[in-house]
Amino acid sequence: MVMNCVIRNNGSTGIGSHVFFKDQKQPMATRDFRWQNIQTRSSAVIYNNIIRDNFGLGIGCNHFSTPWILGNEIFGNDDSELTGIPTPGIGVKHGAAPTILGNLVHNNPGGGILTGKGEPQGKHQIDKPTAPLITQNIVYSNAEEKPGIGNDDAGSKEFPVRIIENIVTKERAVGIGLMNGGVSILEGNIVTDTGSVGIAVNGSTVLTLNRNKVTKTGAPGIVIVSGSEVHEMQQNIVTNTRGPKIRIKESMVDEK
Repeated sequence: MVMNCVIRNNGSTGIGSHVFFKDQKQPMATRDFRWQNIQTRSSAVIYNNIIRDNFGLGIGCNHFSTPWILGNEIFGNDDSELTGIPTPGIGVKHGAAPTILGNLVHNNPGGGILTGKGEPQGKHQIDKPTAPLITQNIVYSNAEEKPGIGNDDAGSKEFPVRIIENIVTKERAVGIGLMNGGVSILEGNIVTDTGSVGIAVNGSTVLTLNRNKVTKTGAPGIVIVSGSEVHEMQQNIVTNTRGPKIRIKESMVDEK
C-alpha cells in the first residue's frame, strides 16, 4: 500500500505499477512477457496521495498490473522537455487492469486519464488488451490536445474499458475521447465546459453509451465518426453545444 504520501519532483514517473517477471533482469527484447512467466503480481493499493510535478506520468500502470488507485490528487506532471509529447496524469497500457476510483486529476499537459494498447514486447511479442475501470473521478484543465479521459485502441468486447460516472470539465480539447479501435462502456458521465467535442467516438466501438450528460461544449456535444459502432445509446442529455448536439457520420448506432 502507498498511502498518505506526497510524491513530487521526481525525474520519472511518480508511482509505477507492473508485475515482476522471472527473467526481469533480461533485456526487454529477449524477456518472456507471457502470463505464466510472472513471478510476482502487482495489485497495490495507491490511496490518498498527492502526486505532483514529476518528470513523467503521475501514476503509470503497465504489464498486467491490477492496482487500486483511490482518492489521489494528481497534477502538474510533465515530461514534454524530453520528447515534446507529454505523458498524462494517469497512464494505463500493456494489459493493465486497474481500478481508478475517486481521484482528482488536473493540470497535466499530456491529458488526464489515458489508456492505450501498448506495443508487443519481448521474444514472443506479447501484448494483452488493457481494461481499466475508470469511475467517479473528477478530471479538469489538462491538455490542449489530449482528452480528459481517453481510450486509444484499448479494451476488447470481453474486457472493455469502463468509463463510468466521472465528471470531466474545463478541458481545452475533447472531454472523453475514444479512438483507433478501442472498445469501451460509457455510462453516467458528466462532461461540461470543453473547448472541443464533449464525447468523441472516432473509429471505435462503444458497447453502451447511456445516461451521459454533455453541456457547454465548444463543438458538437457527441460525435460518432469513422466507422465507429455504438451498440446501445439511450437516455443521454446534450445541451448548450456549439454546432449539432449529436453528429453521426459513416458509423453504426443502435438507439434502443
